[in-house]
Amino acid sequence: MLQDREVVRLGARQPAPADVRVIAATSVPLEDMVAVDRFREDLLSRLSGAAIAVPALRERPGDILPLARHFLAMYGRRLGPAPCVLASSAMERLLAHPWPGNIRELEHVIQKALLVCRAGRVTGSDLRLASLPPKAPPPALPGASSGVDAWMATLEGAITALFEGDVPNVHERVEEIVIRAAYRRCERNLGHTANRLGVSRDLVRARLLQSGELAAPPTSESPASLSRAGEARAAVRELLAPEP
Repeated sequence: MLQDREVVRLGARQPAPADVRVIAATSVPLEDMVAVDRFREDLLSRLSGAAIAVPALRERPGDILPLARHFLAMYGRRLGPAPCVLASSAMERLLAHPWPGNIRELEHVIQKALLVCRAGRVTGSDLRLASLPPKAPPPALPGASSGVDAWMATLEGAITALFEGDVPNVHERVEEIVIRAAYRRCERNLGHTANRLGVSRDLVRARLLQSGELAAPPTSESPASLSRAGEARAAVRELLAPEP
């Protein structure tokens, strides 16, 4: 629908135009989610027509008072005809607050202040501000460059510990773990696993058979029957061969 702007309704045979505007919002870095296969890259490319980064409210203090006046007017009209105003003490507290809950927290604070203020004037004492610290930025995902470096350093340390412990066949065992993990991550698809690892499909299949992750195909014929079948094919070829 995003690509062709058409949808096929349930039970219909012909597509119908979909004249819509899609607005999507997220609080996580989608590029990092794509890097770890937790978000579809093609969907991100279609949603990224006009991307707008909206900083937290504490990072744009110039919006605090205009938004506060907007909520003041909106909820003030519901409570009574008299307009409400912000006192200087209320403005100072609003500007000093870190706003861990962003705009939604500001809206709730103004809404509650209107219920307790007097004479249509919101003062600093009317504001019920939470004392929670601002939220820390989320940790980097394994798909980010810093996360990849950390994971690779951990992997290198683990392999070094295996060598120092004189573990036999380290390369073969590590390769087996990598292929097995990729195979499970790729929903047990040999072709997809080979593409993700950059190796041949035959190598992936051989390693999975060797580790027991992939079961060997059952042989329906015994060796004796296979030998007899080979002799029969040879006899047929001899009969069909032209005489000298």
